Parts: sequence; structure tokens; C-alpha cells
Amino acid sequence: MTVAEFMTGWVESQYKEDQSSTQRFYRNAIKNHIIPALGNIKAASLSAKSIETLLRDMAARQLGAGTIHSVKAALSAAFNDAVRLGDLTRNPMKNVRVPDIQPKLTKPIPRADWEKIYLEATKDPYMHARIEMAGMIGLRPGEALGLKWSDLDQQESTLRIARQVQRIKGKGLVIKAVKQKKERTIVVSETTRQILLTHKRYQSLQKAGWTEDLDLVFPNSLGKPLDEKADRKNFKKLLGTAGVNDYELYQLRKTAFTAMASQTDLKTLMEFTGHTQVSTVLGSYVFATSESMKQAVNGMDRLRPRN
Repeated sequence: MTVAEFMTGWVESQYKEDQSSTQRFYRNAIKNHIIPALGNIKAASLSAKSIETLLRDMAARQLGAGTIHSVKAALSAAFNDAVRLGDLTRNPMKNVRVPDIQPKLTKPIPRADWEKIYLEATKDPYMHARIEMAGMIGLRPGEALGLKWSDLDQQESTLRIARQVQRIKGKGLVIKAVKQKKERTIVVSETTRQILLTHKRYQSLQKAGWTEDLDLVFPNSLGKPLDEKADRKNFKKLLGTAGVNDYELYQLRKTAFTAMASQTDLKTLMEFTGHTQVSTVLGSYVFATSESMKQAVNGMDRLRPRN
């Protein structure tokens, strides 16, 4: 069996329907990078040297750290499964050295631009609520699109994050469990609650044109799940009217948690993110800002020994 046959068979058989995003991540690495370079080699004969040559070539072509990591992750997972199941006797990835490439992390939106974006969003109840969920609460785009009005407990001022909207090949948009497979309930402020309810009142005026009501907080114009592409397009339009630089919608999640980190303890921050690894949150979602550094040095000033 060649590497192409082995890797293709593995990625198509090892992942369930609710793991479509993981499968897509590996499938892209296999199709675009592994098969063109290693596809004709016998899987049982693949060497660490051949894999290292591929990874070094990718680094030389200045491909991103995430792309290189996806190739490493796909090969490691596939050969680990093959050894575990007894199909192969060795995993060539065990001796592979990966090029030292630092990932280019997307950072939070600068405070000045974030304020312009938020203030522009307040002019429309829908966008106000949508940006509130992204930049103040820190929900993933798919989680926000999966929110239902029944998730909002008005008496307790809590919001249940239980599902996400995701596009699955051959099935279109589907509502499925959240990324970590564990729903969470977060507290929201009275201001956030009122922003959501204002959006709900305006939304009720549009329901006459819907073909379906799934109780979604952010549906499309027919009441059905909204595609993330359309969600991103709405955000790009907002950036234009706000007169700011170009940003990605996901950066608002980092904007929210970078700000929240200065207002609460780490345990509480973890509950809002939905992550279980501290290293993931601190490494990817919380960044030092000029404001946080000023706050730190001002705090140290107050602790300076004095006569």
C-alpha cells in the first residue's frame, strides 16, 4: 500500500460525522502536501528522512507553521493508529525533527479600532448583539450562530453554550455539539441581556418573511441557520462603515479574552473560553497590551518601598 492509499483510507475511515472539521483539517494536509511529495512511497517503507525533507521543503517555501503542523499531525495520527491496530510495525514520525517555525498568531483588535467597531455596531440591533457575543463574551463564530433564545435564562442572567453551526460536506449547514463536546453556562451582565432582548424585539418584526423558526438568535433571512461565510461578510461590511483596518471575525474572541484576563481570575476565564488547557488560553487568546502593561507598571509603582 502506498502512502497515498494509506493516508486516504485512514482519513476517510477514522472520523465520525461529528468530527468533520478534524477530518477536513487532515484531508487538506494529505491532499495538498503529503500525497504530492510522498504519495508513491510504500507506507511500510516511509522513512523519517523523507518526512523531514518534506517539512524542510515546506519551511523553505515559507509555508505557515500551521500548515506544516497539519502535515506532521496527519502523519503522526495515521501511523499511530496503524501501529496500534497492528497494520504496521513502526511509526516513522517518532524520529522526525520538525523545523523550528514560530506560528504567526493573530492578535486582538487594537483598542481604538475595537471601540469604533463596537460603536458602529450599536446602530443596528442585530449587529450590536452579534458583536456583543463576539467581542464582549468571546463566543466562537459557530457557537454564536448556534445560540437559541431558550439558552438565555433571563431570571438568572445566564447563557447556555450548547451547540454550534457548521458546514459538513454533502449535508450543508448542520447544528451540532460545541467544539469541546461539553456545553457550558456563563453569566451575562444586565447590559448584555438588554442588548440581546432589544435584538429579539426587532427580530420578531422580521419573522413574517421566515420559512422556518428554529429559535435561533442569529438566523439567516429565512429563519434558518446562517452560514459562517455570510456572518464574516456582515462583519467585513461593518469594518468598512466603521472606517477601520481589515480584521478577521475570530480576532474578536481574542479581543474579549485579552480584556477579560485583566478583570478576573484564570479559572473564571477558562470557563468563558470553553478550553480545558491553560496553555492554550494563555498562548493563543490572552496577549499583553499597552493598557495592560501600563496597569502593571502603575501597580508596581504602588508597591514600591517608600521612606
